[in-house]
Amino acid sequence: MIKWSPTSIELALDCTLAYYYERTRKIKVPINGRMAAGIFMHRRAEKFYEEYQKFKSADSYAGA
Repeated sequence: MIKWSPTSIELALDCTLAYYYERTRKIKVPINGRMAAGIFMHRRAEKFYEEYQKFKSADSYAGA
């Protein structure tokens, strides 16, 4: 059974061959510039969210 996540759908629409290799054959596809930028932004957002969880309110965040 195929599991369709938003990332899987986007990959399939962008490049069917990359989808085939990565999702069906389980072969890693080299990361392009767009993917690298997305990975970077996701990691930064996760780090910000983890840091933000330390504060009880917006006021305590602004005062940090």
